[in-house]
Amino acid sequence: MGPRGKRLREQGLRVLAFDFGTNLVADIPGAAAELRSEGAAKVVLVGASMGGAASLVVATMVTPPVSGVASVSGPAEYRGIDTLAAAKQLK
Repeated sequence: MGPRGKRLREQGLRVLAFDFGTNLVADIPGAAAELRSEGAAKVVLVGASMGGAASLVVATMVTPPVSGVASVSGPAEYRGIDTLAAAKQLK
């Protein structure tokens, strides 16, 4: 975990940083579930580039819904992941 993640943990927040496997969209719900199993009441997905694209799509699928999502420089489409369609579903 990088310095930003460490600072967030020092502030009492739970942070889970991971490397994607072969299926971007399939890996993120498990990460959200892990944070919830550790007691997180709210989950926010954050990703950059392809991780941002995948986070937006997963935010439309995770139950219970996530509290927020941030895509940093995520593409509009990545390997069949339609980020724009997902973003239109979010409130």
